[in-house]
Amino acid sequence: MDPLAAEILDNLDRGGTIGVGYLGVVFSSLIYGITCIQTFQYFNSPKGRSDRAYLRVFVILVWILDTFHQALVIHSHYTYLVTGWGNVESLLFLVWTIPGSIMVNSCVFILVRAFFLRRIWLLSQSLIVTVGLGLLAIARFVFSFVYASQIASHHLIVQAETTSKTVGIYALAFEVATTVLYTATLVYYLYKGRSGIKKTDSIVAKVIKLIVSTSMLSAIVAIADLIAYTVRPTKLYNLFFEFILETVDANAALTSLNLREFVSGAKSNAGGTSDTIHFNSIPLSTFQANSSTNPGGRGPHTEGTSYESTMSLGVEKGSPYVV
Repeated sequence: MDPLAAEILDNLDRGGTIGVGYLGVVFSSLIYGITCIQTFQYFNSPKGRSDRAYLRVFVILVWILDTFHQALVIHSHYTYLVTGWGNVESLLFLVWTIPGSIMVNSCVFILVRAFFLRRIWLLSQSLIVTVGLGLLAIARFVFSFVYASQIASHHLIVQAETTSKTVGIYALAFEVATTVLYTATLVYYLYKGRSGIKKTDSIVAKVIKLIVSTSMLSAIVAIADLIAYTVRPTKLYNLFFEFILETVDANAALTSLNLREFVSGAKSNAGGTSDTIHFNSIPLSTFQANSSTNPGGRGPHTEGTSYESTMSLGVEKGSPYVV
C-alpha cells in the first residue's frame, strides 16, 4: 500500500467522510423526488401547457440534468458501500462520479441562473446589472469545472479535496455571492417598481416573498458548503451539501414556475372568468387617481392610456402569468 494511503487509512474517520457523503445521497434523493413531482405538476398545469417552448425545454433540461446528477451520486456511494464491501482501501480512492456530479451541478447552476437573469433583465432593463451578474455566474461555472477537473486528476479522495482547496473555495464563494446578489437584485427592482395601486402592490409583495423563500434555502446550503469546506476539507462534510445544492437550485426555479397562479391570484368562478392581472398592459383609466388619493401612484393619466410596464414583474409579453 502507498505510504500516504496507509497513513490516511489509519486516521480515517468514516463518519466524517463516507458517512456524511452517504447522508448527502439520502437527502439529495428525497429532494430529487420533489423535483420529479414539481416537473410533473408543471407539465400538467394549464400554465405549463401554455408556456412558450423555451420554458418547457428549460424544465425538461433541468429535470434531465437533476436525474443524471442523482445517478452519479448514487453510483459513487454504491461503489464505496457495495462494490467495495470488505475492501477498506476502496474508501481512500476517488470515484469518477464525484467530480462528474460537480460538473453536472455546475450545468444546472448556470441554467437556473440564466432563468433568473432573464427576470432581472425584464425588471431592470439595465445592461450593466445584467451583464455584471451574468459574469459572476459564469465565473462560478468556470471555477467549478476547473475544481472538478483538478480533483479528478488525483487518486486519493482526501488528497484531491485538500490540494484543490483554493479553487474549491473560490467556486463556492462565487456560488454564495451569485445567489445572494441575484435575490437582492430581484427584490430591489420589484420593490422599486411598485405602482401604488393596492391590487398590483399586493401581488408584488407575493412575488418578493416567493423569491426570498425559494432562494433562501439555496443560499443557506451554499454558505454551509463553503464553511464546511473551508474549515474541515479533509472530513468531506462539504460532500453532503455539494450533493444537495444542485437539486435545491433546480427546485427553486421549478417552484417559482409552479406557484405563478398563487402569485397572480388567479381564480376562476363558475362562469369561467378570471381575475388574473395582465401586468404588461394595465389600463390605468381603471385606476384614475391623483396624487392626493394615490400618493404612491404614477400620477393622472388620460382615458384609455395603458401602462406598458418595462418592469413587467417578470411577466411574459402578452401573458397574464408571472414567470
